[in-house]
Amino acid sequence: TSRGGAPTVFVLGKACRMPRGLELGIQSMARGERSSFTIKPSYGFKHPTCAWRLADARSEEALLDFDIELVDFSAGVGVQIVSESSLEEMVVKETVEDGSGWENPRPPYKVVADVRARQSESGPTFFETAEATPLRFSCGDEEAVPETLEACVNLMFKGEVARIYSRKPLGDSRLIPAAPLSPQASPSSLPAIQVYEVILRDVIQVRDVIGTGEVMKMRVKNGNGEFPIDCPVVDCHCTIHCVGRLKESGHVFWDTHRNENETGAGAGMGDG
Repeated sequence: TSRGGAPTVFVLGKACRMPRGLELGIQSMARGERSSFTIKPSYGFKHPTCAWRLADARSEEALLDFDIELVDFSAGVGVQIVSESSLEEMVVKETVEDGSGWENPRPPYKVVADVRARQSESGPTFFETAEATPLRFSCGDEEAVPETLEACVNLMFKGEVARIYSRKPLGDSRLIPAAPLSPQASPSSLPAIQVYEVILRDVIQVRDVIGTGEVMKMRVKNGNGEFPIDCPVVDCHCTIHCVGRLKESGHVFWDTHRNENETGAGAGMGDG
């Protein structure tokens, strides 16, 4: 990566694992430190946990020299691997600030998020939402945002701030364009790591209440408490405000707000 390439990003001891001797060596380093390591084949490419491979398999029997600079690291509790098929295609999500609640976005939930995308960790921004116009999309809409980015967002909680690292271009979509192509520094260097900074502003619950598509719910305003322990059950006396309308024509057939003296309709759960 010193040949004009960007530093590589990985999760230590997980997914597409590097030579075991290198993993152990990095664990002895401090942020900003540069060290060299000499590693025998048994703790190099021949170690059973190593997933890295050389083009010439015979070279894996050789004594290895590594020159390593530990640019940065973050606590493992805030790091998740989203895609791990290979080092070149690994996608990593890092939590910068924790969110709240217990629900992650998932189809058919709706999401409101701020997104900033950069061509590399220190590179130019190629997409950024304005403060007044955050990104809004439905989970499961395959054309709204790149599939891998949605998979990362689906691991977040409301209010969470995260960084997503991807060496493989995430592709074009309706709401977020693909990163512009940049010239590769050298034939041996890996593509730069794209960085997506995401703030999950809101998670709007859209629920198939009975699982058949016949009763669909979309949360318009958050209430107090958590589902399901703070929700009414059969025999609870409930007070509601309600606007009922025909979906296609918009005709309102019930509106408790029309009477200024109306404080809400009362009913017992399970009443006939």
